[in-house]
Amino acid sequence: MLFTLPATACGGRTAPSVTWHPVYMTGTGRYPYACGGAESEVSGCFVRVEQGTFRMGAQATDPSAPGFDAAAKPDEAPTRSVHVPAFWIQREEVSAGAFQACVDKGGCSRDQVLLDAPASTFHGPDPLWHPANAVSWEGARQYCAWIGARLPTEAEWEYAARGTDGRRWPWGSDPGCGPYPKDAGALRHDKETTSMGQTGATLTCVHREPNHYADHGPASAFGLAFMGGNVWEWVADWHAPYDPQALDNPKGPSAGTEKVQRGGGWTSEDPNELRAAGRASVPPDQKFDDVGFRCAIDDAGRLMVHGGGAPTEPAP
Repeated sequence: MLFTLPATACGGRTAPSVTWHPVYMTGTGRYPYACGGAESEVSGCFVRVEQGTFRMGAQATDPSAPGFDAAAKPDEAPTRSVHVPAFWIQREEVSAGAFQACVDKGGCSRDQVLLDAPASTFHGPDPLWHPANAVSWEGARQYCAWIGARLPTEAEWEYAARGTDGRRWPWGSDPGCGPYPKDAGALRHDKETTSMGQTGATLTCVHREPNHYADHGPASAFGLAFMGGNVWEWVADWHAPYDPQALDNPKGPSAGTEKVQRGGGWTSEDPNELRAAGRASVPPDQKFDDVGFRCAIDDAGRLMVHGGGAPTEPAP
């Protein structure tokens, strides 16, 4: 199934006219593909994250100890060195158009998305260019399974967001360090009343709706877009205090009452909510218009890259 998106203007910039492949589809199946071929800017493609060890979490109790962050909440501790095997994760959040395709093909249940949410992206002018929102955890799981993927673990998500250098935000250690002095896509701020911190204005992350994909702002340590802001992202884990002994590819507890969300969203009023170590959680059946998701895949060595009509070239 292909979607053709006309050129549209957003924030003074014009998005290209593209044919968009939410996932390459054969007659009987679908499979994800790697970024780097002929896919459009908004493609649902996957980026490989190399295996590595990073300091996961944050703590606000001891300024002299590793992982100190004055804004850290209790459930972000204890900090510890965690090893994450290589995996693949989507460069952007899953779009409303991609989720709708899953519903149309029977892979996702329509009742797992709140279509009448105040800022629903499913009714906007460019559903292929905005993240799916107001989707339950089960809806996110269904979509990822439909394309042969899964939700990332909390450890994978944080590693993909912050890398190995201990940065506070996906783009660095300063909330105002993004490449744009104004209208930065990664920091959700009110365009009409504020600018970035460099100008002396009061920084806020509030925004009126999920952002257009053309305004992706600064990327994460592994080149991923919107790891801070836009929509909170569901991950696989149940919420619980961290297990200090779970140091190798932790996956969280086997049961719980709330699922973890990461990254902050367009409603976040405090840039600290966008920190890479920040955690939130809600029951998995809840649907909020500032919550979306992206998918991940175990590392199989290679994914195909899109070479035009079909993925034919192996990724490096």
